Amino acid sequence: MLIELLNGSWGVTVPAKLNLFLEILGKRPDGYHSLQTVMSSVSLTDELIFSERTDDQISLKIVPLESQSFRKLSDTDGAWDIPEDNRNLICLALVALRARLGINRGMDVLLRKSIPALAGLGGGSADAAAAILGGMLAWTGRYDHTLAIDLAASLGSDINFFLETAFFGNSAALCTGRGEIVGPIFGEGRFHFVIIHPPMGCSTKAVFNQLDTQEFKSLPIRSATDTIQAVKDGDSEKLGSSLWNRLTSPATGLNPWLKEIDSRLRLAPSVLGYSLSGSGSAMFAVVMNRDHGENLVRQLTDENLYRAYNVATWRSGKIIDQLSVLR
Repeated sequence: MLIELLNGSWGVTVPAKLNLFLEILGKRPDGYHSLQTVMSSVSLTDELIFSERTDDQISLKIVPLESQSFRKLSDTDGAWDIPEDNRNLICLALVALRARLGINRGMDVLLRKSIPALAGLGGGSADAAAAILGGMLAWTGRYDHTLAIDLAASLGSDINFFLETAFFGNSAALCTGRGEIVGPIFGEGRFHFVIIHPPMGCSTKAVFNQLDTQEFKSLPIRSATDTIQAVKDGDSEKLGSSLWNRLTSPATGLNPWLKEIDSRLRLAPSVLGYSLSGSGSAMFAVVMNRDHGENLVRQLTDENLYRAYNVATWRSGKIIDQLSVLR
């Protein structure tokens, strides 16, 4: 996460995430699934600005980042159908944080959005992580990492990933439990990806319901070892060949667009490997460099069927180091 101090308000920029590896280990007694996933932050970002209010109201306004339009690609496209009320994780996180801090002051939040919803890219979780960090800074002027990760775990499965990688100043992690247990992976390599998002999202609940059928329960468990080593080595070819997501088959059965994207990526000469991110509906490809990514994005966007983003590994300085400069 990138932190800025803007005329008395706090700005936080957060990245999207890709699941480079995702295996489901079984269903937990609490109804969640135990998983093992390798995630990486990438340079598709949202920007949030937090301004303390004198009353107790929490207000959220969502606008396109850099004046981009929230263009729908079809009637089934819900990428920008994002609530601005207490259904949004930003508002839920701020309400929960305020209760933990024992204060009753309000907050204005401006969200400049570019990470689409219903994509498996972690946009909602990233924004909630920003709310925990930005809320602490706006209300107290300091950051308490122990409080932050405890609160994040109570709100969702992926929020901890964004806080922990920002705390350690790296981009990748092995996440276990239901996703809230985060172990950083350190590697100096920079990977290039193309993200493809179709005009139809995937319901996380529906995808996981498919996974609970006998057809998927009997499949052997895969190991994340090769993916972790590829990240450590900065080896794009090794990373491309090690990509894996257990949710690909159930998601594809529910979203016909994924078959179309699969066909396109299988034939693309610059693609080193590709996979689904999270429960979808975004897929991503590993490419060798930025130029290969630009060429692939151009081919995809010319058809006016998909969103396509040319991105790379994203990292910022450690939270504590950023704050020491701003104080």
